Amino acid sequence: GTPHLPGTREFFTCLDGRVNLMIAGTRFELAEGDVLAFPGNQPHSYQNGDAQARARGVSVVVFAKAGV
Repeated sequence: GTPHLPGTREFFTCLDGRVNLMIAGTRFELAEGDVLAFPGNQPHSYQNGDAQARARGVSVVVFAKAGV
């Protein structure tokens, strides 16, 4: 994901499978039902944690107001 404005928060929920979430160089391994909240202004990426199985997740982004 592209880093957002400072103050933005992201919440990622792993719906099924396994997802690796990289945030500012740190890897977090999420399994079904896991939720991770993080600062959305940090560099981040998502990757299927098991190439042999399907992984699904949902990301909710709470944007910061510009100029705040």
